[in-house]
Amino acid sequence: MKLIVFLLAAVSLIAQKAVDDVAARHPELTMLEVAAAPSDTGECRTIASTLAREIGRKCDGDELALMKSDKVAVDKEKEGFDATVPLHDGSRAVIAVVNMTFKPAPGQSRATVMTQAQQIVAELETRLKSRRQLFESAR
Repeated sequence: MKLIVFLLAAVSLIAQKAVDDVAARHPELTMLEVAAAPSDTGECRTIASTLAREIGRKCDGDELALMKSDKVAVDKEKEGFDATVPLHDGSRAVIAVVNMTFKPAPGQSRATVMTQAQQIVAELETRLKSRRQLFESAR
């Protein structure tokens, strides 16, 4: 576990660059992260995040379930809404999940957050087009 965290932290991944760039364009977010496994049989972990301490964190059961079901989850928390949305490759296969936390805002609802979250993931999908690319070094 510690070795995986160290390796992920030591290598700047294309996924991290994409997360940083997309998060910078969305001030409504307090957190944005991508969790994925390097293969269908690999262990799912957070590979990119606006919160460095989250990198290397093992996926929880909810994230794994959403990856398998290809569904979106939006939950109201005291610090705002949390959304978890599958990330797809060009053939629409799920290759990761994107977790994000939205700052509270007037008129905010589950429906508006779901729409915003899906738009943010669509931005990431234009940059992260395959599972392999998620794990490539940004050089």
